[in-house]
Amino acid sequence: MIIRIVVGGYLHTIVVVGYKGDAFYVHDPARGPYVEVSRRELVSVWGANNYRAIVVRGLRRS
Repeated sequence: MIIRIVVGGYLHTIVVVGYKGDAFYVHDPARGPYVEVSRRELVSVWGANNYRAIVVRGLRRS
């Protein structure tokens, strides 16, 4: 899932690649791949941008 967040008053884009318990793992161009972020922190910065997201699903195989 690609989400738009607000950090320091600026819009920023990260990719959520997984979760375990209350921890989410994101690829962040500013911080690197597989950065662990708490649920609380993610909801805080994501909510500041009205929870905007793009969900990418795998291709359907026939």
